[in-house]
Amino acid sequence: MLAQRQLIEHYLADEQSRQKYQTPAGKLGVLSALLAARVFKAEQTYQLQFAACRLARATRAQIVGDEGEKYPLLPGARGSRV
Repeated sequence: MLAQRQLIEHYLADEQSRQKYQTPAGKLGVLSALLAARVFKAEQTYQLQFAACRLARATRAQIVGDEGEKYPLLPGARGSRV
């Protein structure tokens, strides 16, 4: 998991960026910028998959306000609050 975190955090320029990245909105901003800049090539499937997972998790946290929850955002899903 550490290597996965470092994959994105590698692109954070300074301490202020790292602090912003700790929030769901900060994660969305960083991931959106990385994807828009096409930092990852099409053949970098591992990196793209991880970025997509982080983007989905940050989006869910922004909507639900629960960054730590790991259950899917589906009505009736185990542990779902929807």
